[in-house]
Formats: sequence, structure tokens, C-alpha cells
Amino acid sequence: MGLLSKLLGIILILTVVKKSSADISCHLSETIDIKYLKRVNGSYIFDGREIPAHLIGKYNYTVQENGSPNLVVNNLRACVCKKRPCVPICCPRKNMLPNGTCNDNLKEEIVRGNRFLNLNSCKGNGQYNLLNLTVIRDMFLPCDKMFNIGEDEFTIHTNGTLIIDFIKGAFSKEDYCLYPQFHSEIQNQSISVAIHICPRGIPEGFLKIMMMSLVCFILTIAVYLYVRKLRNLFGKCLVSCLFSMFMEHLIWILDQFDLLYYTCAPAGYSKYFFEMASHLWFSIVSFCLWNVITSINYYEPRYQFEKYSAFVWITAAISTGVIYVMNGIWEKDLQKWNWMPLVGFSDCAVKVWDSSSWIYYQGPIMILGIFNLIMFVLTAIYILKVKREINRFIQTEISTIFQSYIQFLRLFAIMGVSLILLQIMHLAQKHEIIQTDIFIKAILYFHSAFGIIIFVLFILKRSTLRMLRDRYRGRKKKKELSKGRK
Repeated sequence: MGLLSKLLGIILILTVVKKSSADISCHLSETIDIKYLKRVNGSYIFDGREIPAHLIGKYNYTVQENGSPNLVVNNLRACVCKKRPCVPICCPRKNMLPNGTCNDNLKEEIVRGNRFLNLNSCKGNGQYNLLNLTVIRDMFLPCDKMFNIGEDEFTIHTNGTLIIDFIKGAFSKEDYCLYPQFHSEIQNQSISVAIHICPRGIPEGFLKIMMMSLVCFILTIAVYLYVRKLRNLFGKCLVSCLFSMFMEHLIWILDQFDLLYYTCAPAGYSKYFFEMASHLWFSIVSFCLWNVITSINYYEPRYQFEKYSAFVWITAAISTGVIYVMNGIWEKDLQKWNWMPLVGFSDCAVKVWDSSSWIYYQGPIMILGIFNLIMFVLTAIYILKVKREINRFIQTEISTIFQSYIQFLRLFAIMGVSLILLQIMHLAQKHEIIQTDIFIKAILYFHSAFGIIIFVLFILKRSTLRMLRDRYRGRKKKKELSKGRK
């Protein structure tokens, strides 16, 4: 089945490429989008040079990060690699503009740095100043591997093919991008290269489910704020948790629709802040539930919610400040690339796939997830123990098996137990313990639909609907009484 899907994908790509390349014989990676370029005397100008009319054509596809084609309305593009050699240079996501250009002042750096590249051609080797090459800006991808290589350790051909001595195989222009550091003291002896070796894709329907989930987050929060009886300590903590998840998912969706230009890095830090806050709130909710359920005479201390809020928001703010400082200090030092959170580089969001992420992302989340799991197990054991004792005395079942399943499903969802399952599945997949991604997708779909699940389990249950109805009737009756007095 996997082989069949891959063959179908290759056929689809070839079909689309064939249709799209009818106007000009030029690979998509050698073209630029010219709809934002200014026209001078009826001609398009790029990099100070006029683009010949025969090198302009329409494409009806783009290539996504996972290598699959994405059909679009006829897109006017120009082949800029025919007249002179092209070189792909990386642009951090936070600097990428909607028109495909990059505001990282590269051209000024090239002029000041006077940087050269050795390119090979059929006529022999040649040294090219970057000013005399066509620079195509390329984004970092989430799973890029960064290499710092010496000038004698790589070869770039005039067609853009890159060969690195200590890596087998050749990389075409779409497989890599250069990231020169002009401020470096060894800039003329080495260069950094980002190899796109780990493309990824979003599961089918994932985005639509998450958008529906956002609506359910809003509805759930609205109900808990509307019904007075739900505004207890648990309700307030739950609303705070759902609000954090709502903001986290909203920023992710805006990023998927490319709506975070100019605000990519601030949005990435905000997403990390709310993501850390949501995990912390899950732990608070887990502790509250365990404390309420297992306590014989539960007493709710005064200002407890305020104390929880201060702990969560301050901790999330400190964590965000740490990754901000790490990015700021190491941004210009590519030797620290693998240790950087990389907010605004390959993604607007923080890097979560490398071993260094255990310091600022995976590690804290795993600790909180283990805590939630312990709280869930202790709470479940206590509930089962109480039910067993009651059944022994009254000689009858106090609840059906279905009701018990629903009760534990509510606990499983609201105590954030699935978070640690997601971490475990990622680790198992990374170390090839699990060969299929079906379990990962199941957990991902569960999280994408989390707002829907919470809405169904906590709002559509009988007791909540009854409280919602009583609240509505109470307000309606109060209005009628006020009118009667008038």
C-alpha cells in the first residue's frame, strides 16, 4: 500500500510538472515569483537586470515542504538561472516577506563582505563574486541539518549541484541552501550549509479538525463563564488551560495560512509561552482533581486560583525569556545551531525535534506529563476502590460500565495524560521502535480534536446542560420580575 501511494505521488508530481513547464523549460527551483516585481517600460527587472520575455511562464503548482505538489492558480514566474549561475541562500522564516524576498540585509552584507564562491563547470573551475551570481532565497525547513564546511570540503557546480566530501551523494538546488556569516573571522575559509533532509507533512484533515476545535474551545469557555456554578476553582483552572490551548492552536493555524509575516518571531515566542502555560495548567488541574476526589473534608483555600495563576504565568514567562536569550546570544554563532531554539528560523515556532530541545521543551513537558500520569493513576485507583467498597455494601452496581468508561475518559482528557503518550510515541518513532506512524497520527488527531472532545465530554453531559438550562431560566425569570415591578 505504501509503495502504491508513493508511485501515485510520483506520477502526480510528474504530471503536474509536465503541465506547468509547458511555457518555459525551467525547474521550479530555478524560478522566482514575479507578481510583486515592478515593471519598467513593460519589462520585469530583477536584481538590476531585465528578464527576457521568453524566460517568463505560468506555473500551476508549487512544491510543499514534504515534496508533494500543491496546485495553485496560474502563477507567473521567471527563470532567473539561465543567464548566470544561481546559488540558494537561506532566509530565516522571521525575515521572509510575502513577495518571496528577505529583509535580512544580505545584499548590503555581500557588498561589504566581498565574498567569493568557487564554482565548477565543464570549462573548469572559476571564482565568482556573490555580486555576480543570482541569489535565490530559500527558507530553512524544520528538520534541516546544519554543516559548517571548509572551502576545500565542498564543490558547487554552475548548475547549482552541491557535493560535500564527507557526505555521500549530490544535492540539487532544492535540497540545500547556504547560510554565509559575513561577520565571522573565518568567513573566507568556511561556509554553513543547511541540508533539507527531513521533510514533513500535515496529516490529511488535521487543519480542518483543529479549526473546528477552536470553535469548541470558545463555546466551552463561554459556558463555564456563563454558568455561575461552574466558576469554582476547577472551572477557573480549566478555562485558563483551554484559553492557553486556544491561543497556541490559533497561532499555529495562522502560521499554516502564512498570515504571520512581519510577526513571525513574536508569534513563535507567544506560541511557546501559551504552550508551556497549557501544560502547566494541565498539571494544576490534575492536582486539583486528585485533591478534591481523594480528600474527605476538602477545603478550598482563599486566593488559591490567584496563587496557581501567578505560578503558571510567571513560570511560562521565565521559560520564554530563556529561549529568547538563547536565540539572541547564539543567533550569529552557527557553531551553536544545534543548541538554539531556532524561533523564526525554520518555523515561527520553537524547534522541537532535536536532542537539545530536551532542555527547554521535551524535558519540561515530559516531567509535567509524568506528573499528570501519576495523578491520573492515583485518582483512578481511588475511584475504583470507593466503587468497590460501595458495591460490596449495597450489593448492586452504582454505575454502568459505559458510565465508568466515560468518567475515566473525562479524567484522561482533562488531566493531560495524552501529552506524555505523544512524547513516548515520538521517541519510539525516532529510535525506530515503532515502524508505522499510525499511533502517532492517532495521538495527533486526538490533540487536534481536543477542543471538540472537551466540549462533548464536559458541556454535552446531562448535569452541565441542566445547569445551563437553569441559568438561562433564572435570568429569564429575573428579567420578567424586573419588568413586572416597572
